[in-house]
Amino acid sequence: MESPEKIISLTGFMGAGKSSVGKELARRLGWSFVDLDDEVVLLDGRSIPAIFSESGEDAFRQLEIKALEKVLKMPRGPIVLALGGGTICLDKAREMILAGTHCIFLNASDAEILGRVGPDTSSRPVFNLARMQERLPYYRQAHHEISTDGKSVQQVVDEILERQIV
Repeated sequence: MESPEKIISLTGFMGAGKSSVGKELARRLGWSFVDLDDEVVLLDGRSIPAIFSESGEDAFRQLEIKALEKVLKMPRGPIVLALGGGTICLDKAREMILAGTHCIFLNASDAEILGRVGPDTSSRPVFNLARMQERLPYYRQAHHEISTDGKSVQQVVDEILERQIV
């Protein structure tokens, strides 16, 4: 049995596969899955696009840190945590992530991201591929990096398990 503090976190740009891979990895390990975006919505009561439009990105990022603190402190068994695309870019959040979780960067190319996200980015208020390049140095601080290009969710999870990252 894993220790109750065991947390695998997944970071990467939107469309990299954090939620899809996270759900499948948690299922295969028999762990719980937590999506940090869902925790922000639970904490605030508004959708992420509403938070951005009504309160701005800075307010959203503060909520994200509060939600991360809550997830890391709540009593639970082992979890797979899908982080928000910008969570690891926040100094305080990055410190908590790198110290309190085993972080995996799911890397996807621009073309792969565009193919996955599609033309409607209305539910993704900060979608901008230039932003992905700005975030790369932060993502690359994760403990491991896996390319998700051209791979199914199953293949990415298989690679995580085969590389004994967990």
